Amino acid sequence: PGGDKEQSKVAVEKAVELAGDDREQLSAALFYRATLAEDDEAQLADLNQAIKINPKNMDAIRVRAAYYFRQQEPEKAMQDLNKWLESDEPNADNYIQVAQQLMMTGDKFDDAMQKEAIRILDKAIEIAPKNPAALTMRARVNMISENLEEAVKDTGRAIELDKKNLEALLLRGSILSELERYDEALADINKAIRLQPTFGAFQLRSMIYSQQQDFEKAIADIALLL
Repeated sequence: PGGDKEQSKVAVEKAVELAGDDREQLSAALFYRATLAEDDEAQLADLNQAIKINPKNMDAIRVRAAYYFRQQEPEKAMQDLNKWLESDEPNADNYIQVAQQLMMTGDKFDDAMQKEAIRILDKAIEIAPKNPAALTMRARVNMISENLEEAVKDTGRAIELDKKNLEALLLRGSILSELERYDEALADINKAIRLQPTFGAFQLRSMIYSQQQDFEKAIADIALLL
């Protein structure tokens, strides 16, 4: 508790030394040393070596993927993450986690990356068709890709699976608003507010009221937020 980085460095160097010709132990020791590295170049060198020595070191592969994401190299990150996904029993949560990482790449989340995220989420839904989280995330990607009708379908399925799914209700309300289906959007948002009166829900409702030119209700929601 509290940590002692210098002692960690001493211990991990000793672990590398003691691993000797045991490739699995040496790969593990290099992986741990990479997690303690203070610069990117040293971290990548240890991760590369750990994976070269033991290509089945999935901890090193996952951390290298995170490194590539930090370096704004999502293509390389996905090569590692696909190896990780294929290395174990199919797990929908793992696929959702990877798609979420892709969505956090900012400007790099272009058409190609959006298609890759959809492919990954398709697999997650195939593994666990009753997982509302995968459906809601695929709806978000479809919304970004402007496939709004597909996004409405996915949020609809998520809500069918979980009637109190606040995230799916607000997301569908936002998408329906973009489609100018304001009454349907308000129905979703009002239900979300009844479940949990959040800042975002009132803000979204005030925007829809404004789009309907019902300014008194819009101002009332904004006043409530203030």
